[in-house]
This record gives sequence, C-alpha cells and structure tokens, in this order.
Amino acid sequence: MQNNKILISTRNLTKYFGDNKVLDNIDIDITEGEKVVVIGPSGGGKSTFLRCLNLLEMPTSGLVEFEGAPLYKHYSVFTKEEIKAEKHALRQAKKQKDVEKTAGSIKKIEELKFKHAEQVKEEKGFTKRMEQNLNLHRQKMGMVFQQFNLFPHLTVLENITLAPVKLNLMTKEEAEKKADEFLKRVGLMEKKFSYPNQLSGGQKQRIAIVRSLAMNPSVMLFDEPTSALDPEMVGEVLDLIKEVAETGMTMVIVTHEMGFAKEVGTRILFMDEGRVDAQGTPDEIFNHPTQPRLVEFLSKVL
Repeated sequence: MQNNKILISTRNLTKYFGDNKVLDNIDIDITEGEKVVVIGPSGGGKSTFLRCLNLLEMPTSGLVEFEGAPLYKHYSVFTKEEIKAEKHALRQAKKQKDVEKTAGSIKKIEELKFKHAEQVKEEKGFTKRMEQNLNLHRQKMGMVFQQFNLFPHLTVLENITLAPVKLNLMTKEEAEKKADEFLKRVGLMEKKFSYPNQLSGGQKQRIAIVRSLAMNPSVMLFDEPTSALDPEMVGEVLDLIKEVAETGMTMVIVTHEMGFAKEVGTRILFMDEGRVDAQGTPDEIFNHPTQPRLVEFLSKVL
C-alpha cells in the first residue's frame, strides 16, 4: 500500500540571482518512500531547486516545509509587487481624472501596505523558529554533492563519524561501529584509515553517501552525484544509490543519467527555465511524453 505521508512540500518556491529568476513558483509535494528524479537541460534550475529544499540556497520567496514543519516562509515580496502595480494604476487613474478609480486605488494601496506590514511582522517572529527547525531537520536530510565535499584532513572513518558524534546522536564507539558496517557494505573497509586524496573519485563519492547515511536521514538529496566522475566510476556509485533506494529511503535525485532515472525513479520531474514543465511516472515521461519541450529534450539525450 502506498505511503502518502508528505515529507517535503514547497509552495510558490521562487529564487532570483540578481534579476535572473532561477526558480519560478514551484509547488511540489514529496511523499515518504518516493524516489523523485529531476531531469532537464543545464541551467534549468534543478540543482538550485534541490539546494533550496534544505536551505543550502536561501529562496527569495515561497514556502518550504519538512515533515510538516516550516523551514522557510516568505510572502511579502508578492505584496511589494502588488503595491507597485497598484501605484501605477493610481497614477493612470489620476491622469484620466477618474475619481472612482483613484479612490479605489488609494484604498487598495492602504490595504496592501497593511497586509505587507503584517507579513513582515509575522516573518520576523518566524525567523527564530525557522532556524531551530532548520538545524533540527537538516540532520534528517542527507545531501550528496557533485564534488564529494569530504574533509581532506580527516580519515574516511573520521569523515563518517564526525557529525553524529558532534551532534550527540551517537557515542564515538557507536558511530565507529556503524561506520564499519557501512564500509563493509560498500566494500571499502580497507580504506577506513585512508585520507580522501588516497581515494578514487568513485570511492570518494561512495564514502560521501555513507557519511550521509550514517546520520539515519529521512530523506537523501543527490545533486548530480556522478557528474564529476570518470565514466568507468559512474556505475559503482549508481549501483550504491540503487541499493539505498531498495531500502525504501525517500530520495530526490538530480541527474543526467536517463537510464538510471528510468530504473530508480518512482516519479520524474522535468525542469526547464525554473519551472516544473512535466512530471509523471518513468513510463509517462520517457515513453509517452506530451509536453513539447520535454519531447525536444528527450530527443537530444536518449
């Protein structure tokens, strides 16, 4: 029976870099046990979307929730835009000497200013709670990056055990025992006391995945986990991700590996120009695409 417990939600998730809108009002619910694979052209907003889910990238506006608790909420940007538009309407009404429209615009501007002030007040009070929620819930959201992000001055064992021990989730002995279990599972027990610069790219990425799993996360986020690997190392990392998927772990994966997306994904999101332009099962997306931009994209990558 399908589990419908929603772990991650976004509403009107928007992100600007300067004047460039990278994410455009994304509404998504990700349920427990789902393997959501995000595909699309480079520059379409995929990695930014993923990083906004645990606020490694701060959204410009919208809502992000994890396990029902808000991690980020900000709506006042919309009232600012509405006030600006209404002021323009007021100027037009005054030019046209339309008394009724002028009075209506003045009233609307006052209402919007009040709404904006209330939102700002609410957001200020929310900030402290958001920070507390974020620190708590980030522990439950494992993140695997393109470039591994292992600590170069720590051994493999130290990389894996550092966070659970520092956060008092486990004793040093418990963390080391768990690390050994994972290292045996991924066939890297002999690298336990090695440093990252003594590992291949594929080994580094497998250790990065193990490091996240050692925190007992509820969700794993993968940001193009094979893009920095030599082709012969891609398979060993994808095989490990498939193994993790088979345990029932909830996952959100950004990837350019279409065969992997078909095999692992329970839902595929196609992103382009900061929007989710299509979503569905792997069969719907890859075998029966209907959205023109998706069809065009798949014709180039398959």
